[in-house]
Amino acid sequence: MPINAEDLELFAARIRPYFDPELRDIAQGLALGIARCVGAKVKLLRPETKLSEVLEWFRSTGALPDSLDQVELVVLLETELGWNLRDEEVSKPDDTTFRNLVLSRARNRRAA
Repeated sequence: MPINAEDLELFAARIRPYFDPELRDIAQGLALGIARCVGAKVKLLRPETKLSEVLEWFRSTGALPDSLDQVELVVLLETELGWNLRDEEVSKPDDTTFRNLVLSRARNRRAA
């Protein structure tokens, strides 16, 4: 049975309980962007999931070309998903967690 948009919304919503109330919408929004590309794999997403693991999901589902290196993949995701990552997050995907991405997005929204 194919995955539909409602399924993706539900998969992404699974991340909400892991975050404080003021961060839940941001976390779900980022998770939904990932879900649209990697499908049901997003159900594995947790706050401690490393950016490098998320990138591997993109590669394994064919959502991103294998020929790109890690930094190029992150830059492509910034463009495709509207992520705005700091240089240290881009250069250290093994140290950057999904929680870091959510907190970074929250900081950017407060600064705007």
